[in-house]
Amino acid sequence: MKKTIALCIDPRGGMRFNKRRQVKDVEVISDLVSRFGGEKIYISPFSAKLFLGCENVEICDDPISACEENSLCFIEEASLLHNLDSFDTIVVYVWGLNYPADEHFTYDISSLGFKRISKDKMKTQIHEKVTREVYKIT
Repeated sequence: MKKTIALCIDPRGGMRFNKRRQVKDVEVISDLVSRFGGEKIYISPFSAKLFLGCENVEICDDPISACEENSLCFIEEASLLHNLDSFDTIVVYVWGLNYPADEHFTYDISSLGFKRISKDKMKTQIHEKVTREVYKIT
């Protein structure tokens, strides 16, 4: 099994506010695709404009269920999160700022059997600090 799920959150786990993404950071998406892209990238229709110009993108209503081995699934909507145990890698980009949020990532990654294997900081034009955390199933 080699399936990766990725998401972006603020330090409090916020994902969206008023049915909108908190922020669009093109450099984070570029980093995600270049490091973890795989054979296909599964996304919801909501995320489609973030991946314009990317190859092998599959747009579907339930990207987690559709995601195949050696592929990446990117989720921006908390309502789409389920079956995280079908993935062997979780990549979390944490914004350096708290944003308003009414949808949150509420999973305890370690209780799902994942262990953090790396934590790196990056700087983008929008954010002074973004932290990329990579978790692998133990």
